[in-house]
Amino acid sequence: MTVLTQLRKLQTAILLTLAYSQVFGVALTKEELRHRLLKVSKNQAALYLDKVLLLLEEKGFVYTDTEYIYLTKENQNSREQDVKREHAINKLTQAASFLPYVQKIPWITSVYVTGSVAAGFSSPHDDIDFLVITEKNRLWLSRIWLFFLLRGHPLRRKRSQTNHLDGAWCTNMWLEENTTLVRQSERSVYTAYELLQAERIYAKEGYKKTLLEDNCWTHVFLQTVASVKNKNAKKKKKNNFSPAVDLLNVCSYYAQSAYMQLHQTRETTDLHQASFHPRDTRRLIYQKWHKIVLTLGQK
Repeated sequence: MTVLTQLRKLQTAILLTLAYSQVFGVALTKEELRHRLLKVSKNQAALYLDKVLLLLEEKGFVYTDTEYIYLTKENQNSREQDVKREHAINKLTQAASFLPYVQKIPWITSVYVTGSVAAGFSSPHDDIDFLVITEKNRLWLSRIWLFFLLRGHPLRRKRSQTNHLDGAWCTNMWLEENTTLVRQSERSVYTAYELLQAERIYAKEGYKKTLLEDNCWTHVFLQTVASVKNKNAKKKKKNNFSPAVDLLNVCSYYAQSAYMQLHQTRETTDLHQASFHPRDTRRLIYQKWHKIVLTLGQK
């Protein structure tokens, strides 16, 4: 690959990455750009990133201040960007108060913060989204147990809640440890970013392997994670086989499914995973991303 081709490839990757972040009103620092860069090897980024950024700025594609890189001059507001990061840090700290409830349930193996808080760019009104991973055949028992532990808690996000509560807790994704590999049909830039930025705040002893390590396919979209390894990760402990508890988990699944059918929005559930998203977030993000990219093409 010639140097000119590498520069063009890196230029495209930079603009696509900045455009994706712009969907959320976020400008990136140079280090954040390196971490989130799309479809380019780390070596190319290391060699030519500064040169290509300077070239893009001279052409009027990007604008910079002492810290951030912007796609439009109108969005140059470093204080606003700082505040978003401060909110995310504060909410991530607040998420620790969720853990005492999780630790009472022996089948929960990992908890991640996802969404805007994990990405590091949050508003004061954003919820704190959690991804909960359980042992095999224990998801639905763990979920109902956590429901009763959190019942009445002021920060638990309720389906019927009309007034918005800042920093509400949303356990909107559940996986079993054997279903952490994302299905082929769901692999995309959106999913890769969600995995990249997911912040683990709890890991049960013996469960050290991360979501990124389970999803090495993400290097197709984000080369920064191509070399993710954890040679020191302990092997997962075997589940205690109990047909009676397995049966209770199945019964709990059908009972909760029957309840959810009465309040259906965009839930996607089966016996081993559950996702609760009232909107098609990926589609909405892609539509906004596409619009921003089209605008860049007109420059």
